Amino acid sequence: MSEQTSREMQATINLRLSDYLIYQSHALRYRAVAYRLFIAYGLFAAVFAVILGIAGSAPQWTAYVIACVLVVMAGLGLVAVIQFIRIGLAWCLSRLPSKMQISVDAAGFAVTMTDHNVCTPWSDLISITQSGSAYYLMFNYLDSLVYFVRIPKRELTSAQAAAFERIVEAQYPPR
Repeated sequence: MSEQTSREMQATINLRLSDYLIYQSHALRYRAVAYRLFIAYGLFAAVFAVILGIAGSAPQWTAYVIACVLVVMAGLGLVAVIQFIRIGLAWCLSRLPSKMQISVDAAGFAVTMTDHNVCTPWSDLISITQSGSAYYLMFNYLDSLVYFVRIPKRELTSAQAAAFERIVEAQYPPR
């Protein structure tokens, strides 16, 4: 929990349900899977509308297209809602880790939780943003996956936050 040197920062963060829900909403905005599902639903809707439109007249065809678009939008909304419900249930059943340990140094970034451990070099960092309450890091993980990390600022001391920002700025200058 304390700053080791000026080139290293370690912290243990107690996680809350709100951390997981905010993380999920942030991740949903950037997930390529959601866009792939949207494209797949859109292609399905277009093929479905064309097939049904060929069988009927033009006014019926537009009604089918509108119905398909509504089905696609409802499906995407349902996928997002199910993710939030799943997180809430996992939290209630104590299936989500309640602590996260992070270690940041010149070599890279490490996150340790009870169910997984991720160590990645700074060269895999795609983006870093911050809000008033957290740091958001997006890494290229295992050459094909995108890994999101949300670090709540409430658990970091001012020295840890300054060390974290100093290390990140040295390894990932503003672009």
